[in-house]
Amino acid sequence: MTVSLATVRYVKALFSVAARRGESEALKAELARLGELLAGAPELGLALRDPRLPAAAKKRVLERAGLDTASRTLGDFVALCLERRRPEVVIEAPEEYGRLEREARGVVEARVQTIAPMDQDMRTSILAQLEEVTGMTIQLVEEILPELIGGVRILIGSRMYDGSIRRRLDDIAAHLLSARLA
Repeated sequence: MTVSLATVRYVKALFSVAARRGESEALKAELARLGELLAGAPELGLALRDPRLPAAAKKRVLERAGLDTASRTLGDFVALCLERRRPEVVIEAPEEYGRLEREARGVVEARVQTIAPMDQDMRTSILAQLEEVTGMTIQLVEEILPELIGGVRILIGSRMYDGSIRRRLDDIAAHLLSARLA
């Protein structure tokens, strides 16, 4: 998922505050729990995004859903985001915090998209090549996308390495469409 620029800014500030207070690990666990809550109850995200609900009501909804035991740091962060009408930041925060935490450890996430699950040899080969190219420790996240037809597409941050059959067919189609007819 792509996160908003506002989320990047707010979560970067949260990450910094948590590090200064020595709460990084605890906050990581709390945000993971928030992410699970949101993933398990799509209606929760809808309620947070509902512009008719005031911030206080949205906060009560989150507390009833299981955030009533959240740390003061997370509670203040959620309250701030909701008061500033930034519910997307609350929804996207678990993912962005995880990315920042991995980045701080020198680990980068690579989304590897294929048409079928990779075997261990392919996974090991791709991992070794990516670590060599980037010079970083890579965490692979596999996605199955039958529409690729074949090959592999890899996304690392905003970079895409596309070796899929779908891309090759699209390139051929674009070339044929742009060719001049004699």
